[in-house]
Amino acid sequence: MHIKRYRKSIYKKTILTFVSFTLLCSIAGTIIIISRTNTEEQQWYTQAETWILLFTGILICVLGTFIVHYNTKMRLLEINEANEFIRALYDNAPIGINVFNAQHHFIDFNDHIIRILGGSISRYYDFINEFSPEYQPDGIKSIEKAQGILQATMNGETQIFEWLLKSNSGELIPCEVTTIPAKYDGKKIGLSYVYDIRHVRKMESHISKLETELTDSKIAILLSQIKPHFLYNSLLAIRELCLKDSKLASETVDEFSNYLRGNLDSLSITTPIPFDKELKHVQTYLSLEKKRFEEKLNIIYDISARDFLIPALTLQLLVENAVRHGITKMEEKGTVSIKTEENESVVTITVTDDGIGFNINELNESNRHIGINNARNRLSAMCGGELLIHSEPGSGTTAVIHIPKNNI
Repeated sequence: MHIKRYRKSIYKKTILTFVSFTLLCSIAGTIIIISRTNTEEQQWYTQAETWILLFTGILICVLGTFIVHYNTKMRLLEINEANEFIRALYDNAPIGINVFNAQHHFIDFNDHIIRILGGSISRYYDFINEFSPEYQPDGIKSIEKAQGILQATMNGETQIFEWLLKSNSGELIPCEVTTIPAKYDGKKIGLSYVYDIRHVRKMESHISKLETELTDSKIAILLSQIKPHFLYNSLLAIRELCLKDSKLASETVDEFSNYLRGNLDSLSITTPIPFDKELKHVQTYLSLEKKRFEEKLNIIYDISARDFLIPALTLQLLVENAVRHGITKMEEKGTVSIKTEENESVVTITVTDDGIGFNINELNESNRHIGINNARNRLSAMCGGELLIHSEPGSGTTAVIHIPKNNI
């Protein structure tokens, strides 16, 4: 409320009240005097009585005027206190508040705006050009974007959007802004509520970091479950060779040790590795099993896609299952096929064996499901991939990995 204008209205009301009471008493006194002086039978009118009547009228005027003035002044004090209270709330609000007019000029702001921008600013300031970068993150010029938002607000629309401010020191400050239409003194104005979201962004970054660390920890645990199986089954194959051909076993130990020397780090990494490295793990393992089972194990490679990443030991696990749970349990020879292909959106890896197969409904009841679930979890967490298993007793097993290209 305009205090100065209200104060002027008080003075006008006081003067008007005094004049009204004086005029009313004068008219009443005049009527009484005329009516009494026209009565010849009653000659009791004197000059003293006239003065007493006039004095009484003036006293009534002054008293009435004083009462009106006192009440009005008390109302003004109440309004002053209310305005001070509102201003205190306005300046101490934990959110920035701007006031702008129909010409899109910012005409007032609270103290929190000063805290956001990091320094003193003039009461009338150019909020867009002085304290905003030339362009907003969406590539639109700040002045053009602001004009559209402010005009929409003046047209009666509430706007909620993100805005990048620039502090006195040049720091870019991400904010969430809400603008609403309002009226003041009968005129249209707009209010903008500015929420500094720097701490929100920092919190989001911190949460993202914690989630990444948690995911890495889960992946490390999953990888620690798989890695011993790879080493154990490789050593088991070498042991079998020792019983059949000690010279070949010795050569195989040398090959395997050289392989581990160059690839052990990739077996512990918690991020996806190039497919060629994973294929090398598979080929090393299969070469051991090939020496062990000789003609009983046939291996087919059909590799048409190679330029992608995959969690370490994921493909190796599927191939190991195909050999150990599919082929080696048959009396006749069997074949393991490894195929890769791709289209515009996904890379597909297929591992097929013509072994004994199994009932897919019994997967969760066997130890095999631990490795399968492990592979599924790592594929999902590390590259957004999925693993599908299809098998029937006596018909072999097919495992299919899908890896989206936008995650590799």
